[in-house]
Amino acid sequence: MSLLNEAKDLNVYKKMLEIFSDFTDRYPGTGMSRVYKSLLDTGLKCIPKDKRAVEMLSYVLSDNTPKSIQELINTGFADLPITIRPLYKAGQQKLVGFWSKDGKVLGKTFDLLSLGDEGKGFWCDEKGEKIDLLDLSKEG
Repeated sequence: MSLLNEAKDLNVYKKMLEIFSDFTDRYPGTGMSRVYKSLLDTGLKCIPKDKRAVEMLSYVLSDNTPKSIQELINTGFADLPITIRPLYKAGQQKLVGFWSKDGKVLGKTFDLLSLGDEGKGFWCDEKGEKIDLLDLSKEG
């Protein structure tokens, strides 16, 4: 992994800690304190190693406010801007991919995080079959 990718991972992790810390201080008893504790316990390993996944997390956390937690939990992959959406080609169609972790097929940005689980996720189709995402920087 390049130094630049590691810096991006660390930046996303730091931003998450700041947002969750602020949220749990302002709104105790919401259940987010468990997520915050899990983030602390898991450390940087909670951030996926996939570059697109990190870009997606960075995007939903860009607000740096408690609203970002709502975005993180509720944003589906299809709701993201086309420039970071996890697209793959199936025949002539471009479809939105899913994230597979621990045998489950998932579709929200929050699902990209590995909180206390061993799950090393990967991009998949709706059936859980591994896929290769399109390189959107080369797509027209």
